[in-house]
Amino acid sequence: MQMPDANGQWMETFTEREQQEIRFSQTYARKYGHGTDGHNAKLIIAKMAGLLNGNELRIAELEKKPPPDGPVVNR
Repeated sequence: MQMPDANGQWMETFTEREQQEIRFSQTYARKYGHGTDGHNAKLIIAKMAGLLNGNELRIAELEKKPPPDGPVVNR
């Protein structure tokens, strides 16, 4: 599954050292993935970062759209 690489505002909640680990994990998952120590952890971190990026992009898209016509029904 292809995930967005550009990190969004969520990344600001992490320290610089944590951000470096996340960015390295994304690079590792995209370019290497050869089974180094912590292989699964790096793949999981990269996947979670991609999901957060995708969610942030989707929220931004939804915020740009006008609300639907008619009453809002809570289900």
